[in-house]
Amino acid sequence: MNYMIGSDFDGTLLKNGGISQTVRNQIRKFRENGNYFVIVTGRSVSKMLEGIEKYHVDFFDFILCSNGAVLLDQDLHVTKASYLDRYLVEKIIHQYANKRPVISTTEKSYSFHQWDPAIQNVVAVSFESENKEYGQEDEFSLFQNGKYVDIVQKGISKSIALLQLCEKLGVADQDLFTIGDGENDLDLLDCASFSFSFSYCSKTVRKHAKQCYDTIEEIFDEIENKIHIHSPLKLSLIIPTYNRKNLLEMTLQSLLTQTFPSSQYEVIICDDGSTDDTFSMIKNYVNQLNIQYTFHKNEGFRAAYTRNCGINIAKGEILIFIDSGMILDKNFVQKHFEIHHTSSEAILGVGRVLGFEKGEEIEKQIINTYIPHHIDPYLSKDFEDRRMEILNDTHLPMSQWPAPWVDFWSCNFSIKKQLIQTIGMFDESFIGWGGEDTDLAIRLHIKNVLFVFIKDAISLHYPHPHSEVSGFILEQRKIFRKTYLINKYNLPEMKEWLTVGSSKLNKYLLEKENKKRRSVSRLR
Repeated sequence: MNYMIGSDFDGTLLKNGGISQTVRNQIRKFRENGNYFVIVTGRSVSKMLEGIEKYHVDFFDFILCSNGAVLLDQDLHVTKASYLDRYLVEKIIHQYANKRPVISTTEKSYSFHQWDPAIQNVVAVSFESENKEYGQEDEFSLFQNGKYVDIVQKGISKSIALLQLCEKLGVADQDLFTIGDGENDLDLLDCASFSFSFSYCSKTVRKHAKQCYDTIEEIFDEIENKIHIHSPLKLSLIIPTYNRKNLLEMTLQSLLTQTFPSSQYEVIICDDGSTDDTFSMIKNYVNQLNIQYTFHKNEGFRAAYTRNCGINIAKGEILIFIDSGMILDKNFVQKHFEIHHTSSEAILGVGRVLGFEKGEEIEKQIINTYIPHHIDPYLSKDFEDRRMEILNDTHLPMSQWPAPWVDFWSCNFSIKKQLIQTIGMFDESFIGWGGEDTDLAIRLHIKNVLFVFIKDAISLHYPHPHSEVSGFILEQRKIFRKTYLINKYNLPEMKEWLTVGSSKLNKYLLEKENKKRRSVSRLR
């Protein structure tokens, strides 16, 4: 969802001879969140260009000049203009000759004495008058603009031009905010669900605004509040945790560095019954991140149930799953978000995990050398995600691997909420470490969901025990889980899983398929 603010310039943004730094920062923040800021002014193009230079205006997406007659883009190029017919310009000049009108084109403005009938691209005629000469004539429209009256083509106005821009950019009517202070802003104030003016403006202007404030800074604060209340979250980031307070804090610290706007996603922490006072640590971050915390009694290792708790309360369209102790690159959330907006197909976003399943020596190196938020030192081959090797060797995307489900890890992935709910979420019959993520991945694979490896969604797996058991018991559990899944799904690519192992299965199957192709080729 994108919002738009259409704001008048003189008397609204520009007050007391300048534009405050607070206002500049508020607009920049609004735009950084993917929204549009449009200056809607009665000024001609030439006068607006003078104002841009004089007041260092660099915080807009578009400018509508001459009460909506001309649209300028960020580079100040004219992208749309409504011109007055030449004979009509002559008629207006003659009608208001005693007021010495100014004639404006998309390039410059001419005084009454400079007028030449050969001048083209006239968008407005203005003259000085405080007699409230505004309204609709048969052939043109008039707008009182301070002590001036502006004349533009009939059917042109600030509101019409702004609503046309909204339609072009896909901004819904209910997502438009407008701000104005004068009589030529009345239609601008009427066209939006949320319109604002100032308590010191005329009674007529105040009557057309939905709300009035003393300062424009207060107006921008109110717009931010309304967006926060009405904007559906784009993402929900789900973190299951159990007695890993320190690891969880490392993850939360890396979330503070994200380039993706924190206002557009929530962090759902699903606590599986921690007893290490995890909640006290989390409270330190509630004013910095949009955190939702859910706690349930510990009844054994229940990763599937814990993640499902997060899914059920998530408000975001897209869900990102990570584990406590995942250190995230600053573009992590942004890259997961982007991948789901570049494909019309159902996809499973699989992020890149450094330092996972690399052995005790590598884990010791990470612990001994780790500097908070610094992931770059671990981009070397020693720490690399093993799935990158298959990608580099075969040049095949993960969606074309024969068994992508075996290389799926639940510590870094994303999926649309509707899709994971349709597929059945995590199977809560899995108790204890392992199996529930592979089970989900197999079901997604069977339903032809594309596995997309996001190499730029980078995370570092800070070492910690993977299971409540280890050694021989852990290995026996892995064999039991594999056997259970093989019997449950009976996929052809599962035949060698027990003997080849998870880390080598896809490479083995791809090599086997290549040998088969070469053999067939020789026979031909």
